[in-house]
Amino acid sequence: MHKYLLAYRAYHTKKAYSTATKRYLRYIQQHEPAGKQAFPASDGTLARFVSRLADEGISYITIKGYLSGIRSAHLERGLPWKELSKRFILWATLQGIKRVVGCQAKPKMAITLHKLRKFAPAWHALRESNKQKVLWGATWAAMLTGFFAMLRKDNLTEGKRESTKQRAGLRRDDVQFQEPRKGRPAVAWLRIRYSKTVQYKERVHYVPLVATGGDLCPVRALRAHIAETTQGPKDPLFQVPAKKRGTFRALTYAELVKGIKTLAGAAGYDPKQFASHSLRRGGATLAFRMGAPVQQIQLQGDWLSDAVYRYQQVHLADRLALPTRMAAMAATRG
Repeated sequence: MHKYLLAYRAYHTKKAYSTATKRYLRYIQQHEPAGKQAFPASDGTLARFVSRLADEGISYITIKGYLSGIRSAHLERGLPWKELSKRFILWATLQGIKRVVGCQAKPKMAITLHKLRKFAPAWHALRESNKQKVLWGATWAAMLTGFFAMLRKDNLTEGKRESTKQRAGLRRDDVQFQEPRKGRPAVAWLRIRYSKTVQYKERVHYVPLVATGGDLCPVRALRAHIAETTQGPKDPLFQVPAKKRGTFRALTYAELVKGIKTLAGAAGYDPKQFASHSLRRGGATLAFRMGAPVQQIQLQGDWLSDAVYRYQQVHLADRLALPTRMAAMAATRG
């Protein structure tokens, strides 16, 4: 029974809730009167807690996430939890934070084809070092795969350097290459066994990557990376050298993000504006810019909700089209 209880929530949800609970307990210890009990939490205590978070610059969305974690901590301890609608002081405080601070999300900058082309020279230079060759081969292959397949970070990397258990990351047997034929380019088919939208093994999601040729070709990058690392079918798809000579381990999330930021900085961008989500966002933004049907974009990136519309950003030239025509009409007819 214990192993099933531990698995009732997704890994990242448990991690986020654990962070929220620790932050709350630290607040109680540092800012509430000595001997104050953390659980059950009163409305006033929670209102002061979220106010402190807002004063520290924590976003409204993150604060709501922290409250979800504290709610979970109550229920896991067998304690009652009053919903927000029945906690007027807390509800009113949150509304005030929302009004003063705002609730607009601050997404990372999208990685575009133009940016990838500017990243390529720096990637080539970093690959020249034998010590760094495999690391940057893995990073570039993961970046191109994440961009064109619009993948989430869990499918590209492992969360921790010391992690040996494969959770969601792509494995070698999750990739099947289809050779070019009758004028059609080569294709790499990815099998997604687990993701944010595939939690219970209820289905398998297949994503095609089509060869482009050149530095931005995801199929070429995957083939090159696989040739440089181990070939076991259950091995992680994206691998970097391990401590033991001649062995490999999974590319971590931290390493992928560091690689993205390094290339962005080398290309003249602010590295702080980029993260792994920049790849998924960039792929979706490109698809919308091309005029692809929403259903096709949802299928490629495995969106099951309307969240995909967040990436439907209208280009400046397109925004100017209508008012330019209106101005021309006014000028013509007086």
